[in-house]
Amino acid sequence: MDASKDVEVAKTNALTRASYRLTLIEQQMVSFAIAWARDSQTGLDSTSVMKISASEFAKTFDIAPQNVNKQLQDGLDGLFDRWIGWHSKDSDGSPRYRRTRWISEAANLNAAGEVEFVFAPTIVEHITRLDSGFTTYQLKAVAQFTSIYAIRLFELLMRFKKTGWLAITLQDLRFSFGLLDSEYEMTADFKRKVVKVALKQINANSPWIVEAFDVKKGRTITGFKFRFRPVPPKDITPEDKPPKPDDVPPFNRDWIGARARPGESWDDAEKRLWPIYRLEVLKIDPNQGDLPL
Repeated sequence: MDASKDVEVAKTNALTRASYRLTLIEQQMVSFAIAWARDSQTGLDSTSVMKISASEFAKTFDIAPQNVNKQLQDGLDGLFDRWIGWHSKDSDGSPRYRRTRWISEAANLNAAGEVEFVFAPTIVEHITRLDSGFTTYQLKAVAQFTSIYAIRLFELLMRFKKTGWLAITLQDLRFSFGLLDSEYEMTADFKRKVVKVALKQINANSPWIVEAFDVKKGRTITGFKFRFRPVPPKDITPEDKPPKPDDVPPFNRDWIGARARPGESWDDAEKRLWPIYRLEVLKIDPNQGDLPL
């Protein structure tokens, strides 16, 4: 596969939503293999051998040539032990949690500088079933990410690139990231060390601009809304560009209090000012309702 080509990664929406946690190199290998299979147009089934050339992989992800062989071998070893989980229902409607391995076979780096592996049957189904709703994105869009959560968040966003909005609960986002209950237990830590790092990398290294907003019940964060759009063409003036996430003031007591009318109750001020905030700050069409979580 030519590293300079604009090749595409595709996964079913179900696979995108599933819970899994891969290292950076493992995620890159999976994305590269999917793109390679689509680019080669050789067909893909549970016996198809995915080949990753060390030289092409290094060019795609900007890895030093002297390091790529070891990283590929380490990634292959790790990928062989990884699994992915998702929620499903039995024929009687009862819920059940299922898991599958990512790959069923692996061949170590050879003298030609290639590793090989075979995707597990269930994984193959989710990268070839074009009738079930797919999430697609260009491989080069994630090539410069160094955060595993930036890649996962980007995939989740690309499910909704036609609308430019993703609304997701905190619990579902943690599930998609494959986080244990003991990891980033404090929501503030999760925002600072996971979400904000992912946003920064997406905004800096992809052709998309993303803004994030807390969804709260009272003072408790229960989820997030992400608003995103393609990076504007270079001929658009700075005034026309959407605000960066750090430039967006939150819809909080300070913002509302500065605009409340004398004698107006807090509830009345919040109800009156929310449409104004959506229109003037978030730049959302007033006819576009909130997305349900």
